[in-house]
Amino acid sequence: LDHKLVEEFSKDELGRLASSFEAMQDKLKLTQSELLKKERLSTIGQMASSIIHDFRNPLTNISLGLSMLETNTSMPAQRRNELFEQTRGAIHRITQMTQELLEFSRGEIRLDKRPANISNVVNEVASLMREDISKHSIQFNVDAECSRMCFIDKERLQRALVNILNNAVDATPKGGEILLKVFEENNNVILMVRDSGPGVPAEIRSTLFEPFVTNGKTGGTGLGLAITKKLIEQHGGSVEFETVAGQGTTFFVKIPANVG
Repeated sequence: LDHKLVEEFSKDELGRLASSFEAMQDKLKLTQSELLKKERLSTIGQMASSIIHDFRNPLTNISLGLSMLETNTSMPAQRRNELFEQTRGAIHRITQMTQELLEFSRGEIRLDKRPANISNVVNEVASLMREDISKHSIQFNVDAECSRMCFIDKERLQRALVNILNNAVDATPKGGEILLKVFEENNNVILMVRDSGPGVPAEIRSTLFEPFVTNGKTGGTGLGLAITKKLIEQHGGSVEFETVAGQGTTFFVKIPANVG
């Protein structure tokens, strides 16, 4: 688009034709510039939408917790402590999510891997998610009877599991069911999350783990699953899914079952 044609012709018919081509070039360059600008703005908007969606739940928990702590002065000490811990946990999750977004944008997520009992890791996530899942009138079943030790970044793996569970909650209708299960297979630990939702639409199955791809949800753009895939792969594992239209989706997170 930058090549000048007029300079190669005299002011005859070909020269006038070249001038017309240059006018078209200028219009195309302007159109190209506008399209690039809109594309950049669209990307920024998608990122903002994803961040707002991911932050909404912990921010809501903080707001509700602080409101109850402020207004209910006769609250039993045990319940007050529970609300305090839930609020502190929500603040910690926002901090972790912010760090993950920054690291993901740079193309690398740093891990602090240590030996951990995978059953304890999963049960902590289940405890964290149980109340929120029940608010959606969804049955939540957990089978975490696995004593295997794994060399993992506990908080990052839990965050990845929360991302998958949040995706399952968004996909599951009221009265539905979510199963979180852990089992061993060929010297790997498998974390399985199964929902009873409508299944992943065929048109996005091949791109579900890419940034800004949504599984038909009312909010969010799929950035959580993109981060999840990156986290799992940096643990030396993998994440896959199976889906059946009208019957639900099952995610399988595979982590090497070792301590070093």
